[in-house]
Amino acid sequence: MSDTPRGAGEGEPGEGRAGKPAPRGWKPVLRVALGVAISAVALVAVLRKVDWGLVTGAWHAADVRWLLVAALIYPWRLAVVAVRWGELLRLYGPVPSFGLRLRATSIGYLFNNLLPLRSGDVIRGGLAVHEGVSLRAAATSLVLEKMLDLWALVAIVLVAGGAFLQAEPALLRSLHVLAVAAVASLAAFLTVALACSAETAQRWCDRAASRPARLAARLARIIVESGQLCRRPRSLLITLAATAVNWAIEGSFYLLVAHALGMPLAGAGALFLVSVIGLGLTVPTTAGGIGLIQYLVVTVLKVEGVDVNLAVAYSLLSYAVGFLAVNGVGVGFLIAESLRRRAAASAWDGSPSAWGGLSSPPSGAPPLGEGGLESDFLESPPHGEGP
Repeated sequence: MSDTPRGAGEGEPGEGRAGKPAPRGWKPVLRVALGVAISAVALVAVLRKVDWGLVTGAWHAADVRWLLVAALIYPWRLAVVAVRWGELLRLYGPVPSFGLRLRATSIGYLFNNLLPLRSGDVIRGGLAVHEGVSLRAAATSLVLEKMLDLWALVAIVLVAGGAFLQAEPALLRSLHVLAVAAVASLAAFLTVALACSAETAQRWCDRAASRPARLAARLARIIVESGQLCRRPRSLLITLAATAVNWAIEGSFYLLVAHALGMPLAGAGALFLVSVIGLGLTVPTTAGGIGLIQYLVVTVLKVEGVDVNLAVAYSLLSYAVGFLAVNGVGVGFLIAESLRRRAAASAWDGSPSAWGGLSSPPSGAPPLGEGGLESDFLESPPHGEGP
């Protein structure tokens, strides 16, 4: 698939059709304010009737060994996401090395947990762009990643929910309605993805006049481009397997923390919990989803008959362990990235010939004695489906 050069066609994100910066107005501020309000209301709803003596007692009785295993397993999802990201980027050309993808993914997850508006995804894509990935490839691959996760979460909530909600007939009936809607939506998605060409989708984008029409056309183009993944069996298989492993790690983490607290939670319950949290976080919330995550965890465990104090202890403990485990890896990679860039800058000798006539080194370029930018950061994948 050919790729559009940066600055061509639609312009950069955040720019108008003529290349001028598009006004952002108050929308980001309003989204942050709405997220803070939702998280605050959810947190108050969870904590207002809690017996903190029972909560801290549950923490003191926790088996630290299970918590350590959970903390060691959880960051591995970063590596799985990096593998999947590589297969999505492969649709557009050269793929950054696994090391770069892992570093960018870890740093992105770190800032997603620290900053609002999922700013870590922007930083993650920006790191890839700095190393030679086109802006369109970086942005579209991340959107495709979110769409894959959304479909995976819907599938998990349907399958795991069928086992978890056996004692709740009303909720089970609602789940059946959701299943019908999901199948119909997936059929429409695949029809658009496989029946339309990329050129047709691009013409939709070019003809769209209003902002809603442009957004709808760009979404349609991304759906059409996802059809390229369906035509590459090897990439499709790796992508689906990585998505399944990613959410299996997430479910295993919540299951291990439940065992640490001696809380009865089956595998289906852990997966259902993960899917509810993932789908719930599609609404605006604070950085890291604090407040809303605790509310969703307590609500799901209430269906299982878990005491509210134990559920609150579990929701806060699992959040803290996951936060420290993933962000610890992200901080490590952030420090390594800063040192790498500092070393690259100090290795610059000022010779224009050293970097192909440039008067300064490329952003994030490695020291000259280590193989150069392309050999250090870019794999050379086959254009077809070779090994």
